[in-house]
Amino acid sequence: CNLLEIKCFPSWRFGQSRSVARCRPVVPSSTVFHRVRGRARASTIAAAQTDSPDDVASKDAMSLTLHDSHRHTDRIFEVVRGGLHEPAKDVVAESWRRCLNDYQLHPDKPRVPSFLARVELEEHRARCADVIACARYEMTTLYQQLGDAESAVVLTDTNGVIVHMVSSPEFASQVGPLGLRVGGVWSETEAGTNGMGTCLAAAGPVTVQRDDHFFTQFTQLT
Repeated sequence: CNLLEIKCFPSWRFGQSRSVARCRPVVPSSTVFHRVRGRARASTIAAAQTDSPDDVASKDAMSLTLHDSHRHTDRIFEVVRGGLHEPAKDVVAESWRRCLNDYQLHPDKPRVPSFLARVELEEHRARCADVIACARYEMTTLYQQLGDAESAVVLTDTNGVIVHMVSSPEFASQVGPLGLRVGGVWSETEAGTNGMGTCLAAAGPVTVQRDDHFFTQFTQLT
């Protein structure tokens, strides 16, 4: 299976001065994505004589998916409503609380990826044109330093809207349907706990790994 690795931090790392960052409670976030190769888990089950190998593999994958989905959802409810404490994940637990209580989201009921219309997107980009201009060169330099065609460096505005992205065309076409393209909205209210939206909500650097994501469909991201 193919996984994505994500690291998020406020955009002052890409050109904004620290004094400017302190003057704003929430600043744009910058994100690095790169694809990590891995193997899908497998388990063995007894198959009826009428089941072909493909049928068995399909049922096995479905069973694993449903099991992982329920386990992920149960963990979120336990942490938020059961009062469990995870010191190293306080920022994630607080994000889960917002998703459940404030945004009325459910881990197993994700929303369809949200995108801005062209005119609205251009308005968002115009409002942060100075930041984009400042970050563009640094983002390109970072992308080149990564040396990985299956990677991307992404900048969002304060609303979690992706306003600039540096990647290969091939990688962009692969992750675009997930909402990872210019115009995609990754605020917590739209995408639950995620690197970009939670970075903005927490107004500081965050690391959101696989099961830290609120929506089950994003638990392959890290």
